[in-house]
Amino acid sequence: MIAIIGVLIALLLPAVQAAREAARRMQCTNNLKQLGLALHNFHDVHKRFPAGQHDSMVCQAYKVTGVDTGYKLPWTEHISAFVLLTPYIEQAVVFSQVTECLQRAQTKYSSGTANDSWIPIPRRAWVFDASGASVASPYAISLSAFGCPSDGNFTTPNDGTTVGHTNYCLNTHGDKWSAWDWVGRGVFRNERPGSNGSPVAYSLASITDGTSNTITLSELCTGPNGDPKVKSGFVNSTAFRPNNLNPSACLAVRGANGMLDPSQVTDGTLTGDDWSGRGRFWSCSPQMYTVFQTILPPNMPTCRANDNAWTLSTASSYHTGGVNGGFADGSVHFISDTIDSGEINLPLGYHGTPPYTGGNPGGYPPAGYNGPSTFGVWGAIGSINGGEAKSIN
Repeated sequence: MIAIIGVLIALLLPAVQAAREAARRMQCTNNLKQLGLALHNFHDVHKRFPAGQHDSMVCQAYKVTGVDTGYKLPWTEHISAFVLLTPYIEQAVVFSQVTECLQRAQTKYSSGTANDSWIPIPRRAWVFDASGASVASPYAISLSAFGCPSDGNFTTPNDGTTVGHTNYCLNTHGDKWSAWDWVGRGVFRNERPGSNGSPVAYSLASITDGTSNTITLSELCTGPNGDPKVKSGFVNSTAFRPNNLNPSACLAVRGANGMLDPSQVTDGTLTGDDWSGRGRFWSCSPQMYTVFQTILPPNMPTCRANDNAWTLSTASSYHTGGVNGGFADGSVHFISDTIDSGEINLPLGYHGTPPYTGGNPGGYPPAGYNGPSTFGVWGAIGSINGGEAKSIN
């Protein structure tokens, strides 16, 4: 009898585990739907999407003439689009705290009595209050809206000592290889003021490839410095910096059993700095934290050029076989690891055939290309105006 019960339990356990994961995946899908709704509500109010970096609501709105070239306070360009969405996910108090800190910093900088301790830096868990004492930053909170229940690493405590993590990421660069604050081909553009001083962000009208064909959000697995896993870790190497890098060089660091193999690239390491780690800060816009690119397929490696400004960031999840993706029309679809990703041996950031339209990655504007993506369906759904209307269905 005991043996029979043991066999029944052994048969039942996988079914229970599968049911639990199905429920977690459904909750993750719902999280992305809510974030997609928040994006549309933001768009209804502001007639545009939040910017990936340098959003005018937190840069131009609190600028101080003569401070940091006059168009922003220090560090405000790092404030992520997720911060701007907080009023639309029932976290308006968080955004109010951010703007209160920025107003106080603006006053202090205007009087010449401030340093960046008054700035709510998106990667720091503390900030000065009105008395000049260190208090918890508005970002030192874990928001359930940014957590996938399938990720057991999403355990940031709400004790005011740690900036919250995120399991969701933004399509800022699409299928383009560029530095973190350069204009990409994704939905959330860099809103750095142009030569006329006017910031420009993308709207629904900018998505000429169709809102049902353009991805806005996906997933990423969180991980600490030195994480050896493909899904949640990353490899550092200066070899990833050159503009002629092929995505296949990053793919090559995928080792056995879901682990990274940094020996496959020159000077490859699994160590970063104190502010590294995938999904480490929901409030911060550089590529390691809240960004993915539609270049390598989901759940493939992420590669960093020893600098958070240059990262090939890949979507990842703990759901078997792929990732959830939110689209510009508000829908959510499951995207397979085997989605067509085109030619990964082409240099990043360029069209596969001449004439090339980009510049030198060391200058501005950044290198890039126009026209259809060279990275297949995955690349096509990442670009807003590539001139193709490819769908994952």
